[in-house]
Amino acid sequence: MAQRNLVRLDSDHDGTLTLDELELALQDPQYRDEDAAAVAALFWGAQPAKGSQVPGSYRIKGPNPDFDKSRLARADGGVAVATVGARYYRAGLTKLRNANRSLFASTGPQITAIRQTWDSDCYFNSAVGAVALATPERILQMIQKEGRSYRVTFPARASQLVAEPTDAELAAFTSASDGIWFNLLEKAYSPHKRVRPETPNADSLYNVALVGGDGGEVLQWLTGHSTQRVPLPTKSGKSASPQFDDEVRQTMIAAQRDHRAMIAGMHSHSYAVVGFDAALDRVRIHNPYDNAGVERLSGGQQVQRDAEGYFTVTLRQFVDSFGVMAVEQTRDLGR
Repeated sequence: MAQRNLVRLDSDHDGTLTLDELELALQDPQYRDEDAAAVAALFWGAQPAKGSQVPGSYRIKGPNPDFDKSRLARADGGVAVATVGARYYRAGLTKLRNANRSLFASTGPQITAIRQTWDSDCYFNSAVGAVALATPERILQMIQKEGRSYRVTFPARASQLVAEPTDAELAAFTSASDGIWFNLLEKAYSPHKRVRPETPNADSLYNVALVGGDGGEVLQWLTGHSTQRVPLPTKSGKSASPQFDDEVRQTMIAAQRDHRAMIAGMHSHSYAVVGFDAALDRVRIHNPYDNAGVERLSGGQQVQRDAEGYFTVTLRQFVDSFGVMAVEQTRDLGR
């Protein structure tokens, strides 16, 4: 990034780039392409280290600045981000140059188009993906172009005007390869998310992406329906039994028949439950973060994911490995 842009990022002209200043820059459409990817990389490099409440910053003036021709280091004395920053930059620039800037691709919203990167938004991704799979027409109806912005209307909620994602936002956050619809939903939901006051950046516009949340609540926002939570033995302390297995089985069969969205959590990660094969007693699941590779279950079991992030487990493996399932109901919220 050119020195002139570093100076422009420093909005209070104190010689230090802070996380707050970088959040403002993410929203600025003037940063394009390589500059936007650099802003996104700086933003992620300034996030608080694991277990810390203190965000990083960057010195751009004075002795020993954090920027020269070969390195980028954190001004707070934290881990240097030369390697990490370069990875963020390259990945962000690749996303930008491959981005589909239309609202929806011709096929409409697709669960497999959603790809989580460094965000902690798997709960949002899985819920959006589950609804996109079960009833994509609902997402199509939620977003309408209005001038240079988009009006987003969640069921039973007041509509709101959302700015088109900037290049820096597209570079920084989870995106969908079939349009900007996912980014718009995330931006529209973020101001309403309940965040613990002690959480770093609790009042950030980007708290959906930065801090984990409640996928069941997201299902309610997306559908306008209540959500049934089904605690599984690993979290509830209940003993697995044939009767319990059958309750889970019947819940999935009914939800699939009625085109109701389902999600589930395992190992602090959220997944979309995309199908149940009653004949084989197997559950099909989508991971929004990893595609081809291995999914690790309880007891050291492993199953293979395909190139689009899908994998299949038996009902018994599902009950033994996942902690909780959330299922869209037919009742409207408040009833």
